[in-house]
Amino acid sequence: MIKYGVDWPVQWAEFQIELFLYRNPDKALEIEECAGLTGEDFFKKARRLIWPNFKWNEYSDLFVHAWLNYKNIAIMGHTRGTKTFDFGYIIVTEYLVEPTKTRIVTTTVSLDSLRNNLWANILEACDSASIPLLAPEGPLNVRNTDREICHSEEHKDRKYCIKGVATGEDKKAQARIQGHHADRSIVVIDEAQQTGDAIYKASYNLSSDPFFRCVYLGNPEEAVSPYGDVCEPLEGWDSVDVSKRIWETKMDEGVCIHLDGLTSPNYLAEEGNPYPYLITKEYIEAIRKHPGEDSRQWWAWVRGWWPPEGVIQRVFPQVVIDKGKEDLELIYTKPCASLDPGFGGDRCILQIGEYGILKNDISLLGIRHIRTVHVPVKLGPGYDAPEYQIRDYVIDLCKLERVQPDDLIIDGTSRGAAVVAMIRREWDMAVHTIEYGGKASERLLMPGDRRPCSKLYDRKVTELWFAAAEFMAMGQFGNITKDIALELFGRETMAFRTGAKKEAQVLSIETKVEYKKRLRRSPDLGDAACQFVELLRRKGAKLKGQSEWKDSSEAQLGRLAKVEEDLFQPEEEYSYNESYA
Repeated sequence: MIKYGVDWPVQWAEFQIELFLYRNPDKALEIEECAGLTGEDFFKKARRLIWPNFKWNEYSDLFVHAWLNYKNIAIMGHTRGTKTFDFGYIIVTEYLVEPTKTRIVTTTVSLDSLRNNLWANILEACDSASIPLLAPEGPLNVRNTDREICHSEEHKDRKYCIKGVATGEDKKAQARIQGHHADRSIVVIDEAQQTGDAIYKASYNLSSDPFFRCVYLGNPEEAVSPYGDVCEPLEGWDSVDVSKRIWETKMDEGVCIHLDGLTSPNYLAEEGNPYPYLITKEYIEAIRKHPGEDSRQWWAWVRGWWPPEGVIQRVFPQVVIDKGKEDLELIYTKPCASLDPGFGGDRCILQIGEYGILKNDISLLGIRHIRTVHVPVKLGPGYDAPEYQIRDYVIDLCKLERVQPDDLIIDGTSRGAAVVAMIRREWDMAVHTIEYGGKASERLLMPGDRRPCSKLYDRKVTELWFAAAEFMAMGQFGNITKDIALELFGRETMAFRTGAKKEAQVLSIETKVEYKKRLRRSPDLGDAACQFVELLRRKGAKLKGQSEWKDSSEAQLGRLAKVEEDLFQPEEEYSYNESYA
């Protein structure tokens, strides 16, 4: 075949010539008729030869340009932005460049989502090709039941393939991504906003491969998240706004493309919706009407942007999270611990901290996080029941960390009550517990507000989280990690009216079930962190500016420490008698 004045191998299809020149720009420079053509030109020519009926739009050009010029590509935008549709075609085209050296992993949050979105678009690209999609060994081998497209039927060659993986089982998906290096490694993460941190870390592991691309596709909901991190501009979020279309990110050779529904090709078209796969005018106007421009849906699904803080009410706004990340300076400190037993599939979390007097204000107590421990629980024949394993591990670690019994607090909700009872029986009755579903306490919290917490919050867990947020805002709770910050920031709140005549307004936070459904993770780290402040309040701590302390709800415990005395006394060697053994 003669093309560009060169006689190419007779077995090559025309699109293979274009992909060869895309992959080998030095060869293209040697061909006179290729003068002025770029790798992007060759890539697009190949696609047009394979799919002559593909309807290109502005987004298609943006995606291809980013693909050919950056390693880490984040796409944040409105729903139906052709993100997965376009990248289905890009993925197949890139695989055809060098099938025997290319491994592409496509992943999303669930198997159903994978089958119905990104993987379905890849299969559509294969099925709609106008010519056979040829690899050196022959046509591509599509194994849909295994979600695998390979250049060969041989098992030994299946490392180099297009592979679909669901991230519902993070550990398996992580192993499938990071366990296979190749000359050409590509990872495409769909629904990146809901994807766990483990998958991001697995993709980073491949970034040293000779050719690497990672694409993050999502509708923005939470800026404080792994997805928010890969989208973050080089100069920070303050350097861009919703009108910005494209910017370089803090990722290595990273770029972010922002798709705003109000500037989409369909919305700007004079008549109708010329692009069938894009968001439509009718959809945009329906969302504008209800739930409206003040809603999360408007910002995430139409504007393709993080919902402003005023739209989503958070227990821990960003400004409070930033304050909580600061290292809190304390004096006369004592170690403490907080346990979330985490039954029902959640993690069992033990956090170690310390509380003491603020160095910059000796009239106030503060508490800070030191480290988080994931308590190992083994299931199956030959192992003790989880409650016994948790009991033994927590008591041993607390003793090792010099945490006294009345400086440990445990979530006693549901099956957690059994863990509390067993630790108290084995160690000491001074161990604290909290019941999340109970009524908010009669204690005061807010400076200048004479109403008890029972008049402010709908239930105990709401009080727990808001108290922690207030202490953090006042600089009395700090040193939180990025993982804790992520979970605290994620929890949303609302106000509603209660009472016979709806005369009283109280605050409520979303339930753990709602949180997990929306973000596909459980706030176990956040719960354990908030329990630190509950422990501190039981020790007599007040918020800065609070003049009176009231706590009739906890009087029955009877063994709360007089913390000011303890902290100012000389440190004594702590030993355990038989009752602690």
